[in-house]
Amino acid sequence: GGGGGGGAGGGTGTGTKKRTKATTPAAATTKAAAPLPSLARGAFGVLVLRARAHWKPEIAALFPPLALEPLEAAAGSIDAGTQIVALRLVRKLAANPQVLVDVFVNYDCDESASNLYERTVGALGGVMRPGRGDNAQVRNGAVQCVLAAVQSLRAWHAKGEGDVAGGGGG
Repeated sequence: GGGGGGGAGGGTGTGTKKRTKATTPAAATTKAAAPLPSLARGAFGVLVLRARAHWKPEIAALFPPLALEPLEAAAGSIDAGTQIVALRLVRKLAANPQVLVDVFVNYDCDESASNLYERTVGALGGVMRPGRGDNAQVRNGAVQCVLAAVQSLRAWHAKGEGDVAGGGGG
């Protein structure tokens, strides 16, 4: 069985083509690296969702640059695509009631830790503010994050009420 070999392939005529900006190695590298921030934020989201108990200092160090700083940046100083990717991370985490509670308890209630929950809510509020930037998609993404957080907190509260209701007392 053959390996589909044959000709040398690929190299014909490239010596006569003039390279344009779009095909320079730097442009190709930039284009190839474009999804890296999205992948990094996705991997970080999985870490927070699945292993946050073991990575508290690392989460405290990585959450601000990956999620908060793109949202806290001055309007127009960061591209909307970066903000949208950061919002996806926040929404993924906000959709999990246990993550929200853990972030609040482990960071905001710890005097030696940074207030990640407070900063997140503040950053979302800042992005939602009318007139801050002109990208409705970013503002809508922030609204979706806040709605996910509210739904998660309601679910957490309902779960707690169910536990308390069965306990009796007086």
